[in-house]
Amino acid sequence: MIAQIMQHTPVWVWVLFAGLIYLGYLQSRTRTVPKARLFALPLAMLGLSLYSLFATFGATRLAFVAWLAGGMLAGLLYRVFRRPAAAGYAPDTRVYTIPGSWLPLTLMLAIFLTRYAVAVTIAVDAPLREAASFVVVAGLAYGFLSCTFAARAHAVVRAARQATLSLAGQSA
Repeated sequence: MIAQIMQHTPVWVWVLFAGLIYLGYLQSRTRTVPKARLFALPLAMLGLSLYSLFATFGATRLAFVAWLAGGMLAGLLYRVFRRPAAAGYAPDTRVYTIPGSWLPLTLMLAIFLTRYAVAVTIAVDAPLREAASFVVVAGLAYGFLSCTFAARAHAVVRAARQATLSLAGQSA
């Protein structure tokens, strides 16, 4: 059955998979980015997540509430753990320094595999699309994973702001 699933997976899915691995690898290195680029990937992931949710389950309240709950959990976890703490901001060039991390690769692959698993599951057992438990689990997963990107970008801005304020306080 697994071989059949792999054979029926379009080639573009594997190209996307390879692209995500490369993009995730780039995120593993410390880099400097302007604010617009800091939020580009999170916004793309949020959009793709919502698209996947609505394309799969329709604009149902249950799916959206589950997505929101997953997103709120992601935001809460980032608030509690205050990551990434080593972010910086250069006011003169208006760029953020983001420490390298393998977390974005992990999240991108988790989103990809979640989307793939949901699509395969529904292809194998179409009535699951209507099962409330399946909708809730998928919605939570989509919301949590994609909103983790947004929470991380927000945490970078917050950590950079705190670092800038600390430096300003030390020089005064």
